Amino acid sequence: LCRGGTMDEFCVSLSDFIGTGSLERPELVSCLPSVYSRKMAPFFAMGKAFSLKPGEEASVDELVGMMEAEGDVREPFEKALGRLLDKYEDPAALEETLNRVIGFWESYPAYIRPETGDPRFDAYVSRNLPFQTLYQTYVSRAFAWTQKSYRETGFREIQDIYASMYYLSAIGENGLVRELIGSWVRNVFPMGYAYHNFTIRGKEPGDCSDDQLWLIQAVYRYVKHTGDLDFLRQEFPIAGEEGTRTLWDTIMAILTYSGQISVGAHGMPLLDKADWNDTLRLDKDVMQGPEKEARYRRQLEERGQPYGVPLENTQSESVMNACLLIIAADAAAELAPAIGKDADGAAAAALAARLRESMQKNAWKGDFFARCLINDGRGYEYLGAGGDGLALEPGQSGTYFLNSFSWPILAGAASEAQIARMLDVVEERLKTPAGLRLCTLVDFDRLQIQTGTQLYFPGDRENGGVFKHAAMMAAAASLQASKKAADEALARRLRDLAFFMIDRTVPYAAMDDPFVLKGNPRFCTQYNNSETGEHIGPMLSGTASWLTLAVYEFLGVDVFGGKLRVSPVLRENQGRTAYTLNLEKGSLHVTIV
Repeated sequence: LCRGGTMDEFCVSLSDFIGTGSLERPELVSCLPSVYSRKMAPFFAMGKAFSLKPGEEASVDELVGMMEAEGDVREPFEKALGRLLDKYEDPAALEETLNRVIGFWESYPAYIRPETGDPRFDAYVSRNLPFQTLYQTYVSRAFAWTQKSYRETGFREIQDIYASMYYLSAIGENGLVRELIGSWVRNVFPMGYAYHNFTIRGKEPGDCSDDQLWLIQAVYRYVKHTGDLDFLRQEFPIAGEEGTRTLWDTIMAILTYSGQISVGAHGMPLLDKADWNDTLRLDKDVMQGPEKEARYRRQLEERGQPYGVPLENTQSESVMNACLLIIAADAAAELAPAIGKDADGAAAAALAARLRESMQKNAWKGDFFARCLINDGRGYEYLGAGGDGLALEPGQSGTYFLNSFSWPILAGAASEAQIARMLDVVEERLKTPAGLRLCTLVDFDRLQIQTGTQLYFPGDRENGGVFKHAAMMAAAASLQASKKAADEALARRLRDLAFFMIDRTVPYAAMDDPFVLKGNPRFCTQYNNSETGEHIGPMLSGTASWLTLAVYEFLGVDVFGGKLRVSPVLRENQGRTAYTLNLEKGSLHVTIV
């Protein structure tokens, strides 16, 4: 826009702009062709003619945006564009909007400002880390263009808001947190499964069995932090049909689906196409949500069974999903009495207790919790832990997955003795100079399946790489367990493991040897290669969000219902640390000696 008017001409072809010249001296700049292209436009230029008198000024504002519409988009597009032009034909309006955005960002990262004595860490956690977490909250699991060409910008798991909601709430943006969480609530189907991802519309319904379970953790964190119980009574649209239901009814539908219906032989949630780790698929034939629902309805009709009995199947079960479900059920059991849902709370508590019992009976294999249970009689009963018979590395009787260490701890399903035994394995099998590997190498061919893991070289990404998102889950779990351990030596080992991984996750660590380690010194990437230490992958990953949660954990920050609990864990020989906590109604400065 220039002086309230639009541009005169445009060009979407670099060759039509440069001609036989160069980008510095384009040959055809004086006459742009104004011809549309139906293919991808990697280049765009605009032209505007205007004249100035001596001492006169003219502002040129460039606006870039998108809108969501289906069918014939001409009318809604013209209306939206008209509103945009009406608002910003005055150059001062754009500056006002920009200043509002800048003001939001200046206030947002102020929630917590550490003073650990490490200037790089303090600066990074005070500025770059909260920015990346906020960015991911809005662009969730979409990957950088250079990493995954043509992948849509949209949403998957809701984990990023676990970290960002505290920053937003501190500046009075609880309404925004509710709105963001609500975007996920409306993607849950009546039965309780969810779209795996969504942009303008949802996609891959019920493909991955963990999606709906992350939602309950987000709701619990928000309600506990703010005391906003009315959120649980709010009505939301239902995916796949007309009508609405309360958030609480959505939570109970998820618990019923994941804890009673879509379960395997041991009462744990099915793995389906994948749980949180997208490359982990163990069954040849899996069902999307609508197909599974139709099969389940036929089963009830043919058997004369009541709704809520398990789906008949021989599919693999996910132990990680069992842990996510325990956390979700515990959350529902705690929230239920506050809104008069005592019966629901009792059912949720019983579900959590049953899952803990099943994990101890069926998933603990003597040295580690299994990653998955295999139920179709193909000759292997489980994946992960000693004796599974699927190891691809010499001298090992089994495979090991970092998530099978982290999530039983986070779910309160592992005893202290089990944590100590698993820690031995983690330090021996999964700890490398580059960080904690996601898993040891697995011979998936023995299971007669092909997984995405096999597409990577050993030591890279999900094939034994340092998947920093998962490693930060392990760091947060280790810090939690360190606080609770009765054995002081175990507490120290857990603490040291957490800080070991944090030191390999902070992105500026790449500058210690930048030509080898690579990466971006300001933003977390998703992986380290476990053999080379090289930082790999997009900056859009849960690494930043779970690093933030680990920071909360070691600083001991827990704000809930207007109260603050401080329960810190300091590094070895760190005599003092401090932080400032800026909340909506005031600030606190905490010094820990």
